[in-house]
Amino acid sequence: MAIERGGMTRGGRAYTQGVAITPVDADLAKVADALFIGGAGAVKVDILNGADAVIFTATVVPYILPVAITRVYTTDTAATLMVALNW
Repeated sequence: MAIERGGMTRGGRAYTQGVAITPVDADLAKVADALFIGGAGAVKVDILNGADAVIFTATVVPYILPVAITRVYTTDTAATLMVALNW
């Protein structure tokens, strides 16, 4: 990830939308193109078209998890200050 002109980008393309999220054991209202993690801790998510939930551990913060996410679980998630990012 690079920071350009005050915005977060991937491949030169800036994210244009962000919604603060709280982990819940239900699908997000909209699939997130990436997940910003501002507070350290593991995060358990469902990835678009994935069969099983995935737990990402030891994430360095701040961090942008560049995967399409459909759910952030309460169980097994300790990360905080999360924002769902979209193009």
